[in-house]
Amino acid sequence: MDLKGRILAVDYGKKNIGLAHSDEFRLTVQPLPSLPNIGKKDFLRRAGALAETLEIREVVVGIPFRMDGGRGDAALAMEKIMRALEAALKLTVTEMDERLSTVEALEIWRKMTPRRQRKYRTVDSLAAALILERYIGQAPNPHEIKACDRDKSCMGRVSNPPVNEHFVKGVTQGLGFSELAIGDKAGDLIAIPTGE
Repeated sequence: MDLKGRILAVDYGKKNIGLAHSDEFRLTVQPLPSLPNIGKKDFLRRAGALAETLEIREVVVGIPFRMDGGRGDAALAMEKIMRALEAALKLTVTEMDERLSTVEALEIWRKMTPRRQRKYRTVDSLAAALILERYIGQAPNPHEIKACDRDKSCMGRVSNPPVNEHFVKGVTQGLGFSELAIGDKAGDLIAIPTGE
């Protein structure tokens, strides 16, 4: 996995295809309006145009594994879609478990206003966003920080933040801390990049 460049996530359904993308630094995930599924050829054409417009560097596709972790007919069909995407876009295409993403997306969808629902067209793009969040979350990230006290006892962690004092202050306050120092400056807290 690259650590920089936008990622496109795909939740490929029989009726609709959910889409989401990350920002260039892989800090945020944004659902896109879903596409009606009118065939693989149309999808590949649209995915190619979208990848070019958004300058996509990598694609993640949700795979519907069986609940026992095995690959049924649906997962095998998605593997064919992945190979077609890889050939059409000339990009790395990676699989990601999507078993619970649809259930989670439906819970979020039910809480959305009708206006927001119209923006995304269907629940599928929210599922794609959840797939992408999981994918980004499993990657090693040089921007990850821990909020720790002076004896290095870490109280919480936030993945993918832009590391600056204002952001870290907000994170640490959210964890219940009121003071902050970066590195070894004065204060009750230090924010330590996880790589150090």
